[in-house]
Amino acid sequence: MLDKRNIAILLLSALLGFSPASQAADTPTPAEKASSIIKPMRFMDTEQSERAIELTANYLKDIATISQQRSKELSAIGDAPDAAPEIHEQTADAWKKHRRLAIALRDAYVAQLNTLMVPGRVDRVKDGLTSDWYQLELQRFDRLAPDLTYPERAHIVGLLVEMRENAMLEVEPKLQLQWAHKYRGIINNYIAAQGYDFHALAKTYRETYGD
Repeated sequence: MLDKRNIAILLLSALLGFSPASQAADTPTPAEKASSIIKPMRFMDTEQSERAIELTANYLKDIATISQQRSKELSAIGDAPDAAPEIHEQTADAWKKHRRLAIALRDAYVAQLNTLMVPGRVDRVKDGLTSDWYQLELQRFDRLAPDLTYPERAHIVGLLVEMRENAMLEVEPKLQLQWAHKYRGIINNYIAAQGYDFHALAKTYRETYGD
């Protein structure tokens, strides 16, 4: 017999779309990931939606191929596949070569998206590809330092856009997270350099939001 606590868990699980026995879902395929990003945008044109899903799935597959080849080549020269050399300021030729390939692929993909949708929707796709790190970090800094001037906030927005562009070159969530953390540090230093008492801001933020 179910007690009130178990009933509550089952109801919450149903609302969230998973059962307690299957919380660890399999990694989605590129097509599934693309559909999960594009379909909620509710395009009126079905062909437009299907084309965007196809482009996004192909992008994810191609980026994954580049990432796998990069890991293979870095392993062959003694670098761990998940060491993220770029982020740790290493300059292996294999990393730079595959970064150039990934940037070219990203730019071509975004150019194709721009023919299908308005810029705001393109940004929404980028957010979906990068686990919404742009939006999450922007919200964090708006809460952390609510008294920033407009130019200061605009500078932070620019840095977060740059972070998202870099995160798009990765398919592994842990590497996307490293990009978010890298830029969080850059922005923290920027805020402090503008004369704000960063330690006080951080203390207030933690006390209010617990992060």
